Amino acid sequence: MNPLPFSTFANEAEYRRAISQLYAKSGSAWLTPVEIFQPYYAEAIGRSMLQRHLRLYGMSEPLQVLEIGGGNGTAAAGILGWLNQWHPDV
Repeated sequence: MNPLPFSTFANEAEYRRAISQLYAKSGSAWLTPVEIFQPYYAEAIGRSMLQRHLRLYGMSEPLQVLEIGGGNGTAAAGILGWLNQWHPDV
């Protein structure tokens, strides 16, 4: 799934139309914010997790990412992709 092109939406109606098309394409009854706003939502979660982890443990403990739920792992994949690209030493 490609990120939504927010800068091209002139108004809320265009955004809602794009979301409707996204749902129709996915064949899913529910899309999480991580899926709709990818890669930005997962990256924000990853930044928050990393900042908290480093503040509490520094580099002395490994950062562990665990996604629990009925989804398909989009959040974990996005977070781990961001970490791999920007913080491969963690």
